[in-house]
Amino acid sequence: MPGHGERCQMISCNFTELEHLGHFYDTPSIILQAVALTLIILSAFMANGLMCLVFYKRPHLLNVAHIFVLNLAICNLAIAVLALPFTLGAVVSQSWPFGTIWCLSQAFLFNTLVMGSTSTVLMVSLDRYYAIMSSLKYPYVFTIFRCKVLIGVQWIIVILAAAPPLAGWGKYTFQRYKYVCSLEWKPGRMADGYNIVVGIFFYAIPTGIICWCYGRIFIAAVSHTKRRNKVYPSTEDSTHTATGESSGSFKRNTMLFEARKKVRDFKAVRTILLIILTFMLCRGPYFIISGIEAQGILVNPKWQTCAMFLLYSETVINQCIYGYLNRVTRFEIWRMVKLIVNQGNQSTTMTESDEFASTTTSSYRMKTFGKRKMVPSINVIPVQLNTIAEVTEDVGESNTGSVYI
Repeated sequence: MPGHGERCQMISCNFTELEHLGHFYDTPSIILQAVALTLIILSAFMANGLMCLVFYKRPHLLNVAHIFVLNLAICNLAIAVLALPFTLGAVVSQSWPFGTIWCLSQAFLFNTLVMGSTSTVLMVSLDRYYAIMSSLKYPYVFTIFRCKVLIGVQWIIVILAAAPPLAGWGKYTFQRYKYVCSLEWKPGRMADGYNIVVGIFFYAIPTGIICWCYGRIFIAAVSHTKRRNKVYPSTEDSTHTATGESSGSFKRNTMLFEARKKVRDFKAVRTILLIILTFMLCRGPYFIISGIEAQGILVNPKWQTCAMFLLYSETVINQCIYGYLNRVTRFEIWRMVKLIVNQGNQSTTMTESDEFASTTTSSYRMKTFGKRKMVPSINVIPVQLNTIAEVTEDVGESNTGSVYI
């Protein structure tokens, strides 16, 4: 066990260098940081917890793509529950009040979850790349069994990768301006090689692969849109030979089909840009600052704090992109929210519905009783009439429901 002096040096018991940092670490700013971090914790808990609940209640939704999304939600939920509350305690107390043992434990947990989140985003990008660029090979490459095995191997690797600092290879310390116990990035620590291994295999290589996959998907989506616009520049010529009412109906259906195609293409391109920008904006500053610190260059403490808050905010943004932008999961989430909200009033709602149905039926029979021709009581079944274009689109979406960006 380290002595008191070594313990204070390792976990930085108090903030003795705050006097020259201006107003960024004064009381109002600390309160603002604590409120912002509290909102991130609550939002991450609700977003990721609700996503996990939906997949638990609707296991039929767990195809390959959704299994990766569920794994990412579990990882972000663990960060929000097991790591961020102690970061909030460090923000409020402006120190690490939880002791050395928990500092090391939290550093190991935080490093494991961050690397697990990065590797999960990497697997999602590879899954999307194969699903879009090699759609014929996709069902044979990404099976449910291989997906589960890949996730299990991933967690074994990240746990083993985060363990060496506990045995002396690398060092976990309290980062005073990042409010978290994490891997120490200093020139002296780069000499032992652990920081280099982590930086290359869990930061640099995954970032390059993710950007390459979504870059190829983006180029393919744009090329597909341009090619279709050249083949079908307008619907005017394609409907010129038709006459009468059938001409107008066919023209409207064709225009509707093309409009929906353009909307889907726009949404796909938008999602790709959101994924790349979110990854670079939320993780980029943290990686860059770690690399600068590894060169022995002092980084402004304000930038260190901002970089960590951006990294924490990704626990919320990830689910908004990978989960809530998907139509199927969004529908199930909204359905689950309505069920939770109306659970307390379920019995009252059912009673009122039964009374309304009974009153409506009785009123209808009283109005039709005095007429000559009695209308029998029937159950009206609503039938939705779809055009050919709508049916074609629905069939296409159902066949590719698991393929989304």
